[in-house]
Amino acid sequence: MYEIGAPVFMFSNFHKLSNFNTPPYKKVAGQLHVLDLFRTMHQANKSDFEDPRMVQLFDRYATYNGSDPYRTPATLNMIAHLENNLGAWFPRKGMYSIADSLYRLAIRQGVHFRFNTKIEQILLDKKRAVAVQTPEGCENYDIIISDADVHYVAQVLLQKHPLKSRLNRMEPSSSALIFYWGINRTFPKLDIHNILFSEDYREEFRLLSGKQTIPADPTVYIFISTKIVKEDAPEGCENWFVMINVPANTGQDWEKLTREARRILLIRLTGNSGQILNNILLPKKPPRRSQSKNGH
Repeated sequence: MYEIGAPVFMFSNFHKLSNFNTPPYKKVAGQLHVLDLFRTMHQANKSDFEDPRMVQLFDRYATYNGSDPYRTPATLNMIAHLENNLGAWFPRKGMYSIADSLYRLAIRQGVHFRFNTKIEQILLDKKRAVAVQTPEGCENYDIIISDADVHYVAQVLLQKHPLKSRLNRMEPSSSALIFYWGINRTFPKLDIHNILFSEDYREEFRLLSGKQTIPADPTVYIFISTKIVKEDAPEGCENWFVMINVPANTGQDWEKLTREARRILLIRLTGNSGQILNNILLPKKPPRRSQSKNGH
């Protein structure tokens, strides 16, 4: 699936009509069935794994781009292949080090950066972006690229552009709420990546997409970089990146939802005995080996 789909969906411009006459696109057209477009991710995983916990684990890959595994095409199962088989890179100085490296490289190539300058509007000549409006005036450029949130660009920076109405018709993806916590002890049984799954995964996504609220039993992801880079926290301590899925921002009271999420998380992580992460350190059920139906 990845070898057929990646050249089209990941490494070329899918919206450029001229690309449809290239070999990768022709290859996809002849093997559409391989992309598993007509099953959901959950349906595919349920047919591949006997243990419901394995199904839930692989369903989680839908959330990597804010999708719902019970609605998104099984094509997105290629994300699991990317992470588990091809692997991912860990920047030792954090994600910011990537931006900093790009900045330093650009400086060496003669790029001029101007910070703390608000772009008030992107000005168009017909459909082409030709200038930006700043508090200092209008500035013309040959090429204008915006990496701001696409909704902000359409709603604020562009005037009378069809992108705005097109985005308003689309359903936004789910989002994430993240807490950064300093922990004054270590947990040897935890790893760099840790997931506490909800008891009812389908209900969690129903609340996220349908009721646009935070579930009372959310799936919790905990990332602890000190498991690899010890100096990321003082000795005997850990740095926790704690994340739950939340609905898109549609005007909810986020101060209230954040307080509620923090309360839910502390109860969830503390457990009934008052010991933090009791439900991880003392699991209720021993793990059992599982096989998919094809024997792998």
